[in-house]
Amino acid sequence: MQEYKIVRFSEEQIDAFLWLYSCSFNSDPNKELFVKKFNTTYSGKSYIAFMAYDLEGCPAAFYGVFPCIYQNGSEKLLGAQSGDTMTHPNHRKKGLFYKLAKATYNLAYNEGIKYIYGIPNGNSYHGFQKMGWKTPYTIMEYEKGVSPKLFTKVLRRISRNAYKKHINNLIQKHKIQEALKCNRNGSFSLYRDEKYLKYKKYNQNVVLSFKSGKAWVSYKVFDLVIGDLEPIADKNKLDLINELIDFASKVGCSKVVAYDYSFDQNGMDHLKGFVKVEDRHIIILDQGLSLETPIAISATDFDTF
Repeated sequence: MQEYKIVRFSEEQIDAFLWLYSCSFNSDPNKELFVKKFNTTYSGKSYIAFMAYDLEGCPAAFYGVFPCIYQNGSEKLLGAQSGDTMTHPNHRKKGLFYKLAKATYNLAYNEGIKYIYGIPNGNSYHGFQKMGWKTPYTIMEYEKGVSPKLFTKVLRRISRNAYKKHINNLIQKHKIQEALKCNRNGSFSLYRDEKYLKYKKYNQNVVLSFKSGKAWVSYKVFDLVIGDLEPIADKNKLDLINELIDFASKVGCSKVVAYDYSFDQNGMDHLKGFVKVEDRHIIILDQGLSLETPIAISATDFDTF
């Protein structure tokens, strides 16, 4: 029977992690992104994760959580988001995910993390359910196609440098240094301050200000993803969405992704013209906090945002 060495993850193992990521997902990971993503020192805790190595010392599997700070009314609590999970193709169906997950949850508990949330993909969702995770609600994901402005399309073809400068100028015109509140109502949520805003910069996201309000968005390839909206007034939410669609067109995006957190059909007028893509399951693992109300999160709080 194959045996494995289970080791707590550390910064020194980042290259082993990247190799495992490449083998598991057949993609080339961004080292700088992951170095920043694992640097959760703003929360007071880092590297709550484990790596499994085979007998030859090759990485076989990984699982970890990303520590964060919760706000429950006026109280600040240590928490975490379930993060990357991966197993090398040669070592699947050997129970490594379960072993690494249990080790991670025990470490998290001993470090003072009693409540973990996650947004799993379809491949891992049922695995989390088997380990006792609960699904208090789902977030509905929508998208809308956008036609990039002709000027932007032409500029992208003739000069990549000029195109990047154009995009940067548009972003800087609207960019503000402010962490928006979560769109989903609830007194229990992630604590969003300047430290959280700075930490989230491991991905390309920014808070923008428009005439109709503010928005926290991320931009990936040709997608503009809306994490949170803060309209000047509730009736202006549609106006803010329209300003974001126009902005997406100017920066060359071909799609806008938005989420609905209200479960109120009357509150979805701002998403008219958007097509529902999927329901994103929000899962929680309560290890002793015993709160009646689940954590309120939005797309901004996804580790992929």
